[in-house]
Amino acid sequence: TDGFGDNALTLTVDGGPNLISSAVTVTPVDFDTYSIGGLDGLTAAEGNYTLTVNAADIIDQNGSPGSGSASVSWLMDTTPPTSTVEPLPATTTSTGFLVTAGGTDPSGANGSPPSGIASFGLYVSEDGGPFSLFATVTPARPSAFFTGQASHTYGFYSIATDNAGNVQPTPTAAQQTVRIVSPLSVTSITFVSPSPRNT
Repeated sequence: TDGFGDNALTLTVDGGPNLISSAVTVTPVDFDTYSIGGLDGLTAAEGNYTLTVNAADIIDQNGSPGSGSASVSWLMDTTPPTSTVEPLPATTTSTGFLVTAGGTDPSGANGSPPSGIASFGLYVSEDGGPFSLFATVTPARPSAFFTGQASHTYGFYSIATDNAGNVQPTPTAAQQTVRIVSPLSVTSITFVSPSPRNT
């Protein structure tokens, strides 16, 4: 090609007006490949973007315009998701149980669509110690089996990541806490005295 400028480009967000400005550059990479730069400042806002290249505005070496067009679309999502560990019993005699996360990926500014939750990181703390990741699960299978020990207390929280790579801020405390207790058992029984008796 001989002439390929920003006049051959159209950039829209959510079907709005053309955002292309003089900040956009078109640089040849090789004989038939070009790099389009300067889009960062135009695509910071959340929303659905479509970039279209119109070949009718591109002139080849012979001075003839091209034909047809091509488009590419993407979603800009900068809003982090939220999540929490679903309720667990305060105490249990079982050393193993399921930990399940649930969450949402809210709409962005001006109601722009979310990208959706990709995964939940499940974190655990033992007896008030530091939290560490023990499982990564997906919205389709949001549970993981946890095994602890009797006479210990475990705290749990979840951190969601959406499909755009936004990560939920780390919770400041456990979202659910479970104390594992030993099951009750009979260890002794004393004789009734006196026997026989009438009361």
